[in-house]
Amino acid sequence: RVEFGKKEAAPSPVVAGLWTWSEARAEYLTDVARTKSPKTLIDYRGQLAVPELSRFNGRTVSSITLEEMAMAVEAVHDRGVERQAEHVASVVRPFWKFLGSPSKRTASGVLPGAMRELKAPQRSRLLDGTEKQKAKYLPPMLEVGRIVAIARSGVMHPQTAAAVELIAFTCQRVAQIVPALRERFDEKHGLWSIPAPHRKTAMKRGDLADHVLPLPAPAWRAVEKAVDWAVANGDDRVRNSRRVFPQLRARRKTDKLDDLSQMADSTVSHAFSYMPGVNATPHDLRRSFATFGQEDLGFEDTQLKMILDHLEGRKSGDVTATSYNLQHRIVPKTVVLEAWAAHVERHVELAKAADPKLSDVVWLTRQIQIKQDIEKNMKPRHPTLKAGGAKALPSDRSS
Repeated sequence: RVEFGKKEAAPSPVVAGLWTWSEARAEYLTDVARTKSPKTLIDYRGQLAVPELSRFNGRTVSSITLEEMAMAVEAVHDRGVERQAEHVASVVRPFWKFLGSPSKRTASGVLPGAMRELKAPQRSRLLDGTEKQKAKYLPPMLEVGRIVAIARSGVMHPQTAAAVELIAFTCQRVAQIVPALRERFDEKHGLWSIPAPHRKTAMKRGDLADHVLPLPAPAWRAVEKAVDWAVANGDDRVRNSRRVFPQLRARRKTDKLDDLSQMADSTVSHAFSYMPGVNATPHDLRRSFATFGQEDLGFEDTQLKMILDHLEGRKSGDVTATSYNLQHRIVPKTVVLEAWAAHVERHVELAKAADPKLSDVVWLTRQIQIKQDIEKNMKPRHPTLKAGGAKALPSDRSS
């Protein structure tokens, strides 16, 4: 009767001393914060807070059966978010493995392997003709120049603008940009060493080497602007932060910030989405570098991989490369990044010539505010915004 919704389940007795759902989740997320990246922590916290799992509030985790959890995951699937159902299951499994580990078993009461069989239902069959692949956007060079021009216009927060420029001139992932450490920038040689924990899959592969980039002048100036702004800040934590892009305020009142707190990835991605006339995401700029670096500048695949691929074009598991050949190919990387920087700078000027509004701070500020209002679903702050959305201004059409 409970399974078919005819009757509510009787509340499980809470055994004194055993973790409840909320207590166990807090213990697990504390361990995730210690062992995983901040991005993974945010992801896991969100998956364990989906509405379908709220049925376990107040219960001891030892009383939750595999069958009950499978029903909760199926409820996520039935909501129409089938991929998320798979993701929830993939988070609950290690959660229960943690609870069933020898050091936690006494407090949790969970037996080893209790959720090993947990899986989401199979995805629904797609009807013929409904299969769609998300198109990969290739920003033209004029758009890359426009992005840098807007970042330099003064309409953004100095830290965000500097992060946007560093992405444009180095084409690194946002996940490498926002946690950048001041101590990893060698001013004497103009080098940025990206440590293994900041590199995609490096720790999983056991590759502890740095990915070293020789920064072209515009990228170095962006780093200097970000650090100078932070050093001049009245907040001691920001001024003394080890990060180039420190987190300026807590997301929640309960969050504690320290000298390693970093800017959120979303701060940068939102900045791109607010720019008028820009369709690119930060990751799309890597596609521009690979495509136009080859078409316009004649880069070979091996040259592109030295910058984009944190294996630097070598095969995974190459012992000679990771353990013995410790040079970082600085000279060939310098050639590539200097040529790319000059190419971007040319298109900054071309973008400004093609659209004089890029020098109009008032216009840019207004357009960015309009986009922010639309994306945040806020009450419109500008008369050109109506209840149904934004009314295009005549001057917007050229963007």
